[in-house]
Amino acid sequence: MQEVLACEMVDGEAVNCKPTGTIRDCNTQRCSYWGEWGDWGDCSVTCKLGIQTRRRICLGGDECGDNDEEIKECDTEIPGCWDWTAWAAWSPCDVSCGEGTKTTSRRCEAPELPYELTKDQCIGQATKIDRCTVEGQFHTCPRKYFIIRVS
Repeated sequence: MQEVLACEMVDGEAVNCKPTGTIRDCNTQRCSYWGEWGDWGDCSVTCKLGIQTRRRICLGGDECGDNDEEIKECDTEIPGCWDWTAWAAWSPCDVSCGEGTKTTSRRCEAPELPYELTKDQCIGQATKIDRCTVEGQFHTCPRKYFIIRVS
């Protein structure tokens, strides 16, 4: 703080000075501001479309707001990307009458690489199995129980 004085000037000198107030320093702290953006991080996936992020920090305080992260898409379509083929058609039901199962399958492959190098690289199952029911075409399916007569 500084004191403010009111003085009379006599022959170039201040005389009869009286205090009239004070001056206080204000806003002496530096304002918050954003630092430079950091480098982009790695893509979130190693194959196909993912995201990358980068961050920056607030300097000189903590009043910068919430804009500390930037996000962008990244495309890692590189040779060797593997993926599932489309599911094949369902197989016929494995019974000719009644309840059975049917299957479908797909392959994990990378068109740019031999199948032997990619067959175990995909996440998920290569085969699906589901129940199926087949009724006889011209009659009902035989029952799976026997009647035994005891005399």
